[in-house]
Amino acid sequence: MYVFDYDEVFRVSVEGLPSVDLLPDNPYEFEASRPDSFGVSERDPILSFGHVSLKYNFDPRANSQSITVTDNGTVETIKFRTLSGDWFAATLSAEGKYLIVAEPYLVEVWSLK
Repeated sequence: MYVFDYDEVFRVSVEGLPSVDLLPDNPYEFEASRPDSFGVSERDPILSFGHVSLKYNFDPRANSQSITVTDNGTVETIKFRTLSGDWFAATLSAEGKYLIVAEPYLVEVWSLK
């Protein structure tokens, strides 16, 4: 998966040991060329997959964001510290195994196993 903001593009790998790598790409050109990218765009996050679903409301004034994860009826709330109120995004990975959250200064990946 790819995450981008106004200045940078990151590749988020969720296979094996999750990792985040900074890419040298231009974010605007990258967004136009990659439909699987996620960040400061009009693309909708993946909020449900199978029995897993996410809910959140971005509050740009808050110091953290709460993401509610429901898995087979079990509900858990994950707090994600935000350092910027510019943007925030949370999504499931394409296969629904991981939660990826991002804001301008931080990207985190949670395994939902």
